[in-house]
Amino acid sequence: MNRLESDQCDDNNVVIVVSPLEYIRVQQVERLKRIGVRAAFLGNSLSETHGLCSEGFAQVLYGSAEQWLSDMGTSRKGQAAFREAFSRVSELRSFLPGGTPALALTATAGEDMRKRLAKFIGFPGEHFRIIVSPNKNNIRFTIIKADKHLNCLNWLVEMIRDKKEHTPFTLIFCQVVNDIVFIMSYLLMQLGSSNFYVRGNTPEQQSSLVGVYYSQTPQSLKDTVTTSFEGDGCTRVAIASSSLSMGVDFPNVKYVIHFGPSKSLSSQLQEAGRAGRDGSEAFNIIMYLRKHIRNCEKQVKHAIKSGEKSCVRQALLSHFDKDIQPNVPLHACCNTCHMICKCHGDMCNVPLFKFDNASIEEDIQVTPIRTLSEDDKKCLKNALEELQGSLRSQSPVAVLNCDGSHLFGLDTYTIQT
Repeated sequence: MNRLESDQCDDNNVVIVVSPLEYIRVQQVERLKRIGVRAAFLGNSLSETHGLCSEGFAQVLYGSAEQWLSDMGTSRKGQAAFREAFSRVSELRSFLPGGTPALALTATAGEDMRKRLAKFIGFPGEHFRIIVSPNKNNIRFTIIKADKHLNCLNWLVEMIRDKKEHTPFTLIFCQVVNDIVFIMSYLLMQLGSSNFYVRGNTPEQQSSLVGVYYSQTPQSLKDTVTTSFEGDGCTRVAIASSSLSMGVDFPNVKYVIHFGPSKSLSSQLQEAGRAGRDGSEAFNIIMYLRKHIRNCEKQVKHAIKSGEKSCVRQALLSHFDKDIQPNVPLHACCNTCHMICKCHGDMCNVPLFKFDNASIEEDIQVTPIRTLSEDDKKCLKNALEELQGSLRSQSPVAVLNCDGSHLFGLDTYTIQT
Protein backbone atom coordinates (compact mmCIF):
# COMPACT_ATOMS: atom_id res chain seq x y z
CA MET A 1 0.00 0.00 0.00
CA ASN A 2 2.89 2.34 -0.75
CA ARG A 3 0.61 4.69 -2.63
CA LEU A 4 -1.36 5.34 0.55
CA GLU A 5 1.77 5.86 2.65
CA SER A 6 3.25 8.41 0.28
CA ASP A 7 3.73 11.88 1.69
CA GLN A 8 2.40 13.17 -1.60
CA CYS A 9 -1.10 11.71 -1.10
CA ASP A 10 -2.78 14.86 0.22
CA ASP A 11 -1.93 14.05 3.88
CA ASN A 12 -3.12 10.46 3.29
CA ASN A 13 -6.73 11.65 3.05
CA VAL A 14 -7.57 9.19 0.29
CA VAL A 15 -10.90 7.42 -0.14
CA ILE A 16 -10.50 3.86 -1.45
CA VAL A 17 -13.46 2.67 -3.54
CA VAL A 18 -13.73 -1.02 -4.39
CA SER A 19 -16.00 -1.33 -7.42
CA PRO A 20 -16.41 -4.45 -9.61
CA LEU A 21 -16.95 -3.04 -13.11
CA GLU A 22 -14.62 -0.90 -15.17
CA TYR A 23 -17.51 0.97 -16.76
CA ILE A 24 -18.76 2.05 -13.33
CA ARG A 25 -15.30 3.17 -12.24
CA VAL A 26 -14.69 5.24 -15.35
CA GLN A 27 -18.18 6.78 -15.24
CA GLN A 28 -17.95 7.76 -11.56
CA VAL A 29 -14.44 9.15 -11.85
CA GLU A 30 -15.56 11.39 -14.72
CA ARG A 31 -18.53 12.64 -12.69
CA LEU A 32 -16.42 13.38 -9.62
CA LYS A 33 -13.96 15.33 -11.73
CA ARG A 34 -16.80 17.45 -13.11
CA ILE A 35 -17.71 18.57 -9.59
CA GLY A 36 -14.13 19.34 -8.63
CA VAL A 37 -13.13 16.14 -6.78
CA ARG A 38 -9.68 14.76 -7.65
CA ALA A 39 -10.57 11.18 -8.60
CA ALA A 40 -8.77 8.42 -10.47
CA PHE A 41 -8.77 4.66 -10.91
CA LEU A 42 -5.92 2.19 -10.53
CA GLY A 43 -3.58 1.83 -13.47
CA ASN A 44 -2.59 -1.41 -15.14
CA SER A 45 0.76 -1.41 -13.36
CA LEU A 46 2.04 -0.37 -9.95
CA SER A 47 4.33 2.27 -11.45
CA GLU A 48 1.43 3.75 -13.38
CA THR A 49 -0.67 3.82 -10.22
CA HIS A 50 2.05 5.59 -8.20
CA GLY A 51 1.58 8.65 -10.38
CA LEU A 52 -2.02 9.03 -9.27
CA CYS A 53 -0.92 10.33 -5.87
CA SER A 54 1.78 12.69 -7.09
CA GLU A 55 1.18 16.30 -6.11
CA GLY A 56 -1.79 15.24 -3.99
CA PHE A 57 -3.74 14.20 -7.08
CA ALA A 58 -6.00 11.43 -5.79
CA GLN A 59 -8.66 12.21 -3.22
CA VAL A 60 -10.79 9.27 -4.36
CA LEU A 61 -9.13 6.21 -5.85
CA TYR A 62 -11.14 3.47 -7.58
CA GLY A 63 -10.12 -0.12 -8.24
CA SER A 64 -11.58 -3.59 -8.50
CA ALA A 65 -11.17 -6.06 -5.65
CA GLU A 66 -8.87 -8.09 -7.91
CA GLN A 67 -6.63 -5.07 -8.54
CA TRP A 68 -6.36 -4.11 -4.89
CA LEU A 69 -5.57 -7.63 -3.75
CA SER A 70 -3.05 -8.12 -6.55
CA ASP A 71 -1.26 -4.82 -5.85
CA MET A 72 -1.04 -5.68 -2.15
CA GLY A 73 0.57 -9.02 -2.94
CA THR A 74 -2.23 -11.00 -1.32
CA SER A 75 -3.54 -12.66 -4.46
CA ARG A 76 -2.79 -16.37 -4.29
CA LYS A 77 -2.30 -17.05 -7.99
CA GLY A 78 -2.02 -13.90 -10.03
CA GLN A 79 -5.13 -11.78 -9.86
CA ALA A 80 -7.87 -13.18 -7.64
CA ALA A 81 -11.02 -14.44 -9.29
CA PHE A 82 -13.98 -12.07 -9.05
CA ARG A 83 -16.00 -13.95 -6.41
CA GLU A 84 -12.94 -14.94 -4.42
CA ALA A 85 -11.63 -11.39 -4.46
CA PHE A 86 -14.85 -9.94 -3.09
CA SER A 87 -14.98 -12.57 -0.37
CA ARG A 88 -11.57 -11.31 0.79
CA VAL A 89 -12.23 -7.56 0.71
CA SER A 90 -11.90 -7.52 4.51
CA GLU A 91 -8.14 -8.03 4.04
CA LEU A 92 -7.91 -4.48 2.68
CA ARG A 93 -8.88 -3.07 6.07
CA SER A 94 -5.85 -4.68 7.76
CA PHE A 95 -3.62 -2.28 5.81
CA LEU A 96 -5.46 0.80 7.07
CA PRO A 97 -5.05 2.64 10.38
CA GLY A 98 -7.36 1.55 13.17
CA GLY A 99 -10.64 3.40 13.22
CA THR A 100 -10.63 4.13 9.48
CA PRO A 101 -14.33 4.38 8.57
CA ALA A 102 -15.72 1.87 6.09
CA LEU A 103 -18.93 2.08 4.08
CA ALA A 104 -20.56 -0.69 2.03
CA LEU A 105 -23.20 0.15 -0.57
CA THR A 106 -25.30 -2.33 -2.50
CA ALA A 107 -28.69 -2.49 -4.17
CA THR A 108 -31.68 -4.80 -3.67
CA ALA A 109 -30.05 -7.05 -1.09
CA GLY A 110 -32.29 -9.15 1.15
CA GLU A 111 -31.56 -9.83 4.81
CA ASP A 112 -29.49 -12.96 4.14
CA MET A 113 -27.37 -11.21 1.53
CA ARG A 114 -26.77 -8.23 3.84
CA LYS A 115 -25.45 -10.57 6.53
CA ARG A 116 -23.13 -12.29 4.07
CA LEU A 117 -21.79 -8.98 2.77
CA ALA A 118 -21.12 -7.74 6.31
CA LYS A 119 -19.11 -10.91 6.95
CA PHE A 120 -17.12 -10.59 3.73
CA ILE A 121 -16.23 -6.97 4.44
CA GLY A 122 -15.29 -7.70 8.04
CA PHE A 123 -17.91 -5.53 9.69
CA PRO A 124 -18.40 -6.20 13.40
CA GLY A 125 -21.65 -7.64 14.70
CA GLU A 126 -22.74 -4.14 15.74
CA HIS A 127 -22.64 -1.80 12.78
CA PHE A 128 -24.90 0.97 11.57
CA ARG A 129 -27.27 0.03 8.75
CA ILE A 130 -29.30 2.29 6.48
CA ILE A 131 -31.92 0.40 4.49
CA VAL A 132 -33.82 2.18 1.74
CA SER A 133 -36.68 0.48 -0.06
CA PRO A 134 -35.86 -0.34 -3.69
CA ASN A 135 -39.41 0.63 -4.63
CA LYS A 136 -39.55 3.33 -7.31
CA ASN A 137 -43.06 4.71 -7.53
CA ASN A 138 -42.54 6.09 -11.04
CA ILE A 139 -42.06 2.59 -12.50
CA ARG A 140 -45.21 0.69 -13.49
CA PHE A 141 -44.92 -3.11 -13.73
CA THR A 142 -46.45 -5.57 -16.18
CA ILE A 143 -46.27 -9.37 -16.31
CA ILE A 144 -47.63 -11.11 -19.40
CA LYS A 145 -47.09 -14.38 -21.23
CA ALA A 146 -45.17 -14.02 -24.47
CA ASP A 147 -45.82 -15.94 -27.68
CA LYS A 148 -43.42 -17.75 -29.98
CA HIS A 149 -44.21 -15.40 -32.89
CA LEU A 150 -43.37 -12.32 -30.74
CA ASN A 151 -46.70 -10.67 -31.43
CA CYS A 152 -46.29 -9.42 -27.86
CA LEU A 153 -43.74 -6.93 -29.26
CA ASN A 154 -46.00 -5.53 -32.00
CA TRP A 155 -46.54 -2.38 -29.92
CA LEU A 156 -42.78 -1.79 -29.89
CA VAL A 157 -42.53 -2.23 -33.66
CA GLU A 158 -45.35 0.31 -34.14
CA MET A 159 -43.66 2.75 -31.79
CA ILE A 160 -40.32 2.55 -33.64
CA ARG A 161 -42.06 3.00 -37.00
CA ASP A 162 -43.96 6.04 -35.77
CA LYS A 163 -41.28 7.78 -33.74
CA LYS A 164 -38.03 6.56 -35.38
CA GLU A 165 -35.14 8.56 -33.86
CA HIS A 166 -37.56 9.97 -31.28
CA THR A 167 -38.42 6.48 -29.98
CA PRO A 168 -38.19 6.48 -26.17
CA PHE A 169 -35.06 4.76 -24.88
CA THR A 170 -35.83 1.06 -24.43
CA LEU A 171 -33.79 -1.79 -22.94
CA ILE A 172 -34.71 -5.39 -23.72
CA PHE A 173 -32.99 -7.81 -21.34
CA CYS A 174 -32.53 -11.43 -22.40
CA GLN A 175 -31.08 -14.27 -20.35
CA VAL A 176 -29.53 -16.19 -23.27
CA VAL A 177 -27.90 -15.19 -26.55
CA ASN A 178 -30.44 -17.19 -28.56
CA ASP A 179 -33.17 -14.82 -27.38
CA ILE A 180 -31.08 -11.78 -28.32
CA VAL A 181 -30.75 -13.17 -31.86
CA PHE A 182 -34.47 -14.10 -31.91
CA ILE A 183 -35.65 -10.60 -31.02
CA MET A 184 -33.10 -8.84 -33.22
CA SER A 185 -34.15 -10.93 -36.23
CA TYR A 186 -37.83 -10.24 -35.52
CA LEU A 187 -37.31 -6.48 -35.33
CA LEU A 188 -35.25 -6.52 -38.53
CA MET A 189 -37.93 -8.41 -40.41
CA GLN A 190 -40.79 -6.28 -39.11
CA LEU A 191 -39.16 -2.88 -39.46
CA GLY A 192 -37.18 -3.19 -42.68
CA SER A 193 -34.25 -0.93 -43.51
CA SER A 194 -36.37 2.20 -43.88
CA ASN A 195 -37.43 2.00 -40.24
CA PHE A 196 -34.39 0.24 -38.78
CA TYR A 197 -31.88 2.92 -39.70
CA VAL A 198 -31.81 6.69 -39.40
CA ARG A 199 -30.72 8.02 -42.77
CA GLY A 200 -27.68 10.26 -42.65
CA ASN A 201 -23.95 10.47 -43.16
CA THR A 202 -22.90 8.32 -40.21
CA PRO A 203 -21.82 4.65 -40.55
CA GLU A 204 -24.68 2.15 -40.53
CA GLN A 205 -23.91 0.70 -37.09
CA GLN A 206 -23.96 4.22 -35.65
CA SER A 207 -27.24 5.16 -37.32
CA SER A 208 -29.11 1.99 -36.38
CA LEU A 209 -32.10 2.53 -34.11
CA VAL A 210 -31.63 -0.95 -32.59
CA GLY A 211 -28.40 -2.21 -31.03
CA VAL A 212 -27.10 -5.37 -29.37
CA TYR A 213 -25.06 -5.44 -26.16
CA TYR A 214 -23.67 -8.56 -24.49
CA SER A 215 -20.28 -9.93 -23.48
CA GLN A 216 -19.09 -10.78 -27.00
CA THR A 217 -20.37 -7.65 -28.74
CA PRO A 218 -17.40 -5.75 -30.26
CA GLN A 219 -16.36 -2.85 -28.04
CA SER A 220 -17.05 -0.30 -30.76
CA LEU A 221 -20.68 -1.40 -30.94
CA LYS A 222 -20.98 -1.45 -27.15
CA ASP A 223 -19.71 2.13 -27.14
CA THR A 224 -22.29 3.08 -29.77
CA VAL A 225 -25.08 1.78 -27.50
CA THR A 226 -23.82 3.39 -24.29
CA THR A 227 -23.03 6.69 -25.99
CA SER A 228 -26.52 6.79 -27.51
CA PHE A 229 -28.22 6.04 -24.20
CA GLU A 230 -26.16 8.77 -22.57
CA GLY A 231 -27.67 11.20 -25.07
CA ASP A 232 -25.26 11.35 -28.02
CA GLY A 233 -26.22 8.82 -30.68
CA CYS A 234 -29.01 7.25 -32.72
CA THR A 235 -29.62 3.92 -30.97
CA ARG A 236 -32.92 3.95 -29.13
CA VAL A 237 -33.54 0.24 -28.46
CA ALA A 238 -30.86 -2.05 -27.00
CA ILE A 239 -31.25 -5.82 -26.83
CA ALA A 240 -28.91 -6.81 -24.05
CA SER A 241 -27.73 -9.29 -21.49
CA SER A 242 -27.40 -8.43 -17.82
CA SER A 243 -23.94 -6.99 -18.53
CA LEU A 244 -25.66 -3.73 -19.50
CA SER A 245 -27.54 -3.50 -16.21
CA MET A 246 -24.73 -3.40 -13.67
CA GLY A 247 -23.92 0.11 -12.54
CA VAL A 248 -25.00 2.01 -15.65
CA ASP A 249 -26.82 5.28 -15.11
CA PHE A 250 -28.75 6.08 -18.27
CA PRO A 251 -31.03 8.98 -17.31
CA ASN A 252 -33.90 8.71 -19.80
CA VAL A 253 -34.84 5.03 -20.20
CA LYS A 254 -38.62 4.76 -20.43
CA TYR A 255 -39.11 1.04 -21.08
CA VAL A 256 -37.27 -1.93 -19.62
CA ILE A 257 -38.53 -5.15 -21.18
CA HIS A 258 -37.57 -8.53 -19.79
CA PHE A 259 -37.92 -11.30 -22.36
CA GLY A 260 -37.88 -13.85 -19.61
CA PRO A 261 -37.42 -12.75 -15.97
CA SER A 262 -33.99 -12.63 -14.38
CA LYS A 263 -32.86 -15.67 -12.43
CA SER A 264 -33.01 -13.83 -9.09
CA LEU A 265 -35.28 -11.13 -7.68
CA SER A 266 -32.33 -8.88 -6.90
CA SER A 267 -31.14 -8.99 -10.53
CA GLN A 268 -34.72 -8.47 -11.74
CA LEU A 269 -35.14 -5.28 -9.72
CA GLN A 270 -31.68 -3.94 -10.53
CA GLU A 271 -32.42 -4.30 -14.24
CA ALA A 272 -35.91 -2.84 -13.83
CA GLY A 273 -34.29 0.09 -12.03
CA ARG A 274 -32.54 1.15 -15.24
CA ALA A 275 -35.88 2.75 -16.14
CA GLY A 276 -37.07 6.13 -14.95
CA ARG A 277 -33.85 7.31 -13.34
CA ASP A 278 -34.82 10.88 -14.23
CA GLY A 279 -37.99 10.51 -12.14
CA SER A 280 -40.37 10.46 -15.10
CA GLU A 281 -43.00 7.79 -15.77
CA ALA A 282 -41.40 4.49 -16.79
CA PHE A 283 -42.36 0.86 -17.35
CA ASN A 284 -40.94 -2.57 -16.58
CA ILE A 285 -42.58 -5.22 -18.76
CA ILE A 286 -41.87 -8.90 -18.06
CA MET A 287 -42.76 -11.12 -21.01
CA TYR A 288 -42.05 -14.80 -20.65
CA LEU A 289 -42.41 -18.18 -22.28
CA ARG A 290 -42.65 -21.35 -20.24
CA LYS A 291 -38.99 -22.17 -20.89
CA HIS A 292 -37.88 -18.90 -19.27
CA ILE A 293 -39.15 -19.92 -15.83
CA ARG A 294 -37.36 -23.26 -15.54
CA ASN A 295 -33.98 -22.00 -14.32
CA CYS A 296 -35.23 -19.13 -12.15
CA GLU A 297 -34.94 -19.15 -8.39
CA LYS A 298 -38.03 -20.18 -6.43
CA GLN A 299 -38.66 -16.59 -5.34
CA VAL A 300 -38.85 -15.47 -8.98
CA LYS A 301 -41.20 -18.32 -9.91
CA HIS A 302 -43.44 -17.41 -6.98
CA ALA A 303 -43.39 -13.70 -7.89
CA ILE A 304 -44.36 -14.40 -11.52
CA LYS A 305 -47.18 -16.70 -10.48
CA SER A 306 -48.45 -14.26 -7.83
CA GLY A 307 -48.13 -11.25 -10.13
CA GLU A 308 -50.54 -12.76 -12.64
CA LYS A 309 -53.31 -12.73 -10.02
CA SER A 310 -52.42 -9.95 -7.59
CA CYS A 311 -50.25 -6.83 -7.35
CA VAL A 312 -47.06 -7.25 -9.39
CA ARG A 313 -45.25 -4.57 -7.36
CA GLN A 314 -45.87 -6.44 -4.13
CA ALA A 315 -44.92 -9.76 -5.71
CA LEU A 316 -41.54 -8.43 -6.86
CA LEU A 317 -40.64 -6.17 -3.93
CA SER A 318 -42.06 -7.75 -0.77
CA HIS A 319 -38.86 -9.79 -0.28
CA PHE A 320 -36.94 -6.52 0.15
CA ASP A 321 -39.65 -4.32 1.69
CA LYS A 322 -42.29 -6.05 3.80
CA ASP A 323 -44.33 -2.84 3.98
CA ILE A 324 -44.67 -2.41 0.23
CA GLN A 325 -48.14 -1.32 -0.90
CA PRO A 326 -49.73 -0.85 -4.35
CA ASN A 327 -49.39 2.58 -5.90
CA VAL A 328 -52.38 4.89 -5.91
CA PRO A 329 -54.03 5.37 -8.35
CA LEU A 330 -53.92 1.65 -9.08
CA HIS A 331 -53.50 2.10 -12.85
CA ALA A 332 -50.04 3.55 -12.11
CA CYS A 333 -49.01 0.46 -10.11
CA CYS A 334 -49.14 -2.57 -12.43
CA ASN A 335 -51.27 -4.24 -15.08
CA THR A 336 -53.04 -6.41 -12.48
CA CYS A 337 -53.98 -3.47 -10.26
CA HIS A 338 -54.99 -1.49 -13.37
CA MET A 339 -57.74 -4.04 -13.99
CA ILE A 340 -59.42 -3.19 -10.67
CA CYS A 341 -58.68 0.54 -10.62
CA LYS A 342 -61.69 2.78 -9.90
CA CYS A 343 -60.01 6.16 -9.93
CA HIS A 344 -62.98 7.72 -11.74
CA GLY A 345 -65.98 6.78 -9.63
CA ASP A 346 -66.75 3.14 -10.31
CA MET A 347 -64.31 2.85 -13.24
CA CYS A 348 -60.82 3.80 -14.40
CA ASN A 349 -60.48 6.58 -16.95
CA VAL A 350 -57.03 5.38 -18.10
CA PRO A 351 -57.14 2.58 -20.69
CA LEU A 352 -54.78 -0.38 -20.48
CA PHE A 353 -51.53 0.05 -22.37
CA LYS A 354 -50.99 -1.86 -25.59
CA PHE A 355 -48.38 -4.11 -24.02
CA ASP A 356 -50.89 -5.03 -21.27
CA ASN A 357 -53.25 -6.37 -23.90
CA ALA A 358 -50.70 -8.76 -25.42
CA SER A 359 -52.30 -12.16 -24.94
CA ILE A 360 -51.28 -15.74 -25.40
CA GLU A 361 -54.25 -15.97 -27.75
CA GLU A 362 -52.19 -14.03 -30.27
CA ASP A 363 -49.99 -17.12 -30.55
CA ILE A 364 -52.57 -18.80 -32.79
CA GLN A 365 -52.75 -15.89 -35.21
CA VAL A 366 -51.19 -16.28 -38.62
CA THR A 367 -48.03 -14.23 -38.76
CA PRO A 368 -48.32 -11.68 -41.60
CA ILE A 369 -45.99 -12.05 -44.59
CA ARG A 370 -44.17 -8.98 -45.83
CA THR A 371 -42.43 -8.67 -49.20
CA LEU A 372 -38.79 -7.66 -48.74
CA SER A 373 -37.26 -4.95 -50.89
CA GLU A 374 -33.60 -5.10 -51.95
CA ASP A 375 -32.78 -2.53 -49.24
CA ASP A 376 -34.52 -4.74 -46.67
CA LYS A 377 -32.50 -7.76 -47.78
CA LYS A 378 -29.24 -5.80 -47.59
CA CYS A 379 -30.16 -4.49 -44.13
CA LEU A 380 -30.97 -7.98 -42.86
CA LYS A 381 -27.79 -9.45 -44.36
CA ASN A 382 -25.56 -6.80 -42.75
CA ALA A 383 -27.14 -7.25 -39.34
CA LEU A 384 -26.94 -11.06 -39.48
CA GLU A 385 -23.27 -10.93 -40.54
CA GLU A 386 -22.56 -8.70 -37.55
CA LEU A 387 -24.32 -11.16 -35.24
CA GLN A 388 -22.54 -14.11 -36.85
CA GLY A 389 -19.13 -12.54 -36.24
CA SER A 390 -20.03 -11.74 -32.66
CA LEU A 391 -21.32 -15.25 -31.99
CA ARG A 392 -18.29 -16.90 -33.62
CA SER A 393 -15.98 -15.04 -31.26
CA GLN A 394 -18.00 -16.23 -28.27
CA SER A 395 -16.95 -19.87 -28.42
CA PRO A 396 -14.08 -21.88 -29.97
CA VAL A 397 -16.58 -24.65 -30.76
CA ALA A 398 -18.25 -24.55 -34.16
CA VAL A 399 -20.74 -26.92 -35.77
CA LEU A 400 -19.70 -27.07 -39.42
CA ASN A 401 -21.72 -27.55 -42.55
CA CYS A 402 -20.69 -27.57 -46.22
CA ASP A 403 -20.20 -23.82 -46.30
CA GLY A 404 -18.51 -23.00 -43.01
CA SER A 405 -19.46 -22.65 -39.38
CA HIS A 406 -23.10 -22.96 -38.44
CA LEU A 407 -23.80 -20.80 -35.44
CA PHE A 408 -27.32 -20.38 -34.02
CA GLY A 409 -28.66 -20.96 -37.53
CA LEU A 410 -26.56 -18.07 -38.87
CA ASP A 411 -24.36 -20.01 -41.32
CA THR A 412 -22.80 -18.12 -44.22
CA TYR A 413 -24.97 -19.85 -46.82
CA THR A 414 -28.16 -18.84 -45.04
CA ILE A 415 -27.04 -15.22 -44.70
CA GLN A 416 -25.96 -14.91 -48.33
CA THR A 417 -29.23 -16.36 -49.63
